[in-house]
Amino acid sequence: MFMDDAKLACVAVFICLCWFSSCDVSVKPEDESSKTFSYPSSNTGIVNIGTFYSTTSHDPPVMPVSGSGQRTVNLTGLQNHSVFLVTVNTGGTAVPVESSSHVVSYTGGNAVSETVSAAAQSTGAALAGLTGSVSGVFTGNDGQTIVRYDDNEKNQEIFDAIRQGKLRPPASPDDSGILRNVNAAIGQAVEYTVGTSSKQFWAQGAGEGFKQFTALLRATGTHSNVWVAEGNYEDSDSHENKITSAQATALAQKFDIIYQKETPVFGYEYGADETSPVGGMDGDTKIQILVYDIYEDYAPNSTSGVFGYFFSGDELSEATLAGQNPKYKTNEAEIFYVDAYFTEKAPDAMYSTLAHEFQHMINFNQKTIKSNYHSAAGVWYNEMLSMLAEDLIDTFIGIHTSNSGHPVKSRIPDFLAYYNFDDPTAWKNDNNVLHYYANAYALGAYLVRNFGGAELVKQIMSNTEVDIASLNSALNSDANPLRTSGVSTFAAALGRYGEAMLFNQSSGSRPSDVLSFNNTVTKTIDGTNYEFSGFDVQALGSLKVWNTNKAYSLKPRTMLLQSNSGWLNKTGGLTITLQPPTASGTKLYIIVR
Repeated sequence: MFMDDAKLACVAVFICLCWFSSCDVSVKPEDESSKTFSYPSSNTGIVNIGTFYSTTSHDPPVMPVSGSGQRTVNLTGLQNHSVFLVTVNTGGTAVPVESSSHVVSYTGGNAVSETVSAAAQSTGAALAGLTGSVSGVFTGNDGQTIVRYDDNEKNQEIFDAIRQGKLRPPASPDDSGILRNVNAAIGQAVEYTVGTSSKQFWAQGAGEGFKQFTALLRATGTHSNVWVAEGNYEDSDSHENKITSAQATALAQKFDIIYQKETPVFGYEYGADETSPVGGMDGDTKIQILVYDIYEDYAPNSTSGVFGYFFSGDELSEATLAGQNPKYKTNEAEIFYVDAYFTEKAPDAMYSTLAHEFQHMINFNQKTIKSNYHSAAGVWYNEMLSMLAEDLIDTFIGIHTSNSGHPVKSRIPDFLAYYNFDDPTAWKNDNNVLHYYANAYALGAYLVRNFGGAELVKQIMSNTEVDIASLNSALNSDANPLRTSGVSTFAAALGRYGEAMLFNQSSGSRPSDVLSFNNTVTKTIDGTNYEFSGFDVQALGSLKVWNTNKAYSLKPRTMLLQSNSGWLNKTGGLTITLQPPTASGTKLYIIVR
């Protein structure tokens, strides 16, 4: 779902774009508290120290630093390399500054010697600061910039009630709260006539209330009926807040492609499967799509707003839903809603929205209905999967990673500036909601490009868990090529997140065993090749890198990238004395690029 203009927030983004050379390196051990790494060096006499993310024939580009006391690392032979510290909190509890890592001192080469007091603990400052990008930005067909918002409040209320045990329809097919319309043909497409058939639908009106809209069928496809509300249709050329028959037909045609490509990976909506569809709530094997003025907030030349939404209450009977919240209304159908103005204004973004909202509909069936309402996906998890649906399916409908409507282009810039903003598995519907979307998408984009692609998504959607437990289950399956290499849990994958942000080169021009967003992963499922395209993450926005002159607290499941001007593009030697983190589940790495 997408929210109104009132939740638009200006964001200031701190920028540090760094371009570095790759290297082949080897490793030499020192004593317990001091290690020396030489860059570059011969590949003879190699001894691996601990477990690194590289082969034993090269110095590790990613080096863990651990222990109960201070550690000194000597880097020699640097040739235009850049050095970073990455601190990762893989746990669900915040790490205070006194339990986090910090630089005690460093010296060498073209770096300025600096000593940092352990008491120098504050929020600090970024290495550089400039104005950056806003997440969720699309370019309309008139060249105008449009900001797409999401809003989950109605669904979140229902999901919270499920998780808290307040909403528990009985599991019996005869009295389940999932009530098919007995007047509809079961397991068949209900026949309507385009341009003649009309229906009344409950939908979100102005403010908080639901309103009944009359709509005519304007297009139909193999998998959907497209209904357009009175007042939002124009028979000739479309105008703002109105669409034509051709635009309605395009929605139906695009959704047919989306349905055929999305279901083999993500699963099916309630009442449907590949062998014996029964039509779900309304007995109609087609999904209903209502085009109307969402929130009745149309304003000429609007540049932000709600593109579309799925409401889980439509999968509940009127009696069950009224018992949860009497102000809500249900259409007792598999249905989602799209905005007329944005359908005309930004069609590519709207087609991507169809894939996004369809995942929400599928997710409610896969994770909630199939569990007899005993589980419900967290918002971050659900939204991550919907953005991965866009990521995976957009190419089939002509929206590529270079398109402003693709999540790679619209979400990653915000992530680069706000990756440590908050726990990516948390969620708040506030003025910072765009950061939550950006961070949830980036987490999913990282996981699929390193741990199994579309096969990983299929495992996530088909297992019986939700949230982190679901990711743990999928990462511990055969879909994950690194499962037997020590990355079989979400925490383990999170521990390596930082390297993917720094090693942005395509495969072949970076160390082969580091992780990266720039991996293209292709998997064949039911005869279709599904591709998550790799991308240069640093070319998309402004990576915030924090200075080394402070110690920093860490929110749950976040990381911090640190460096300073003396460590970037460095030649010579560098000696760094560090205090490793003492908090459980918190890891410190030195990364050399």
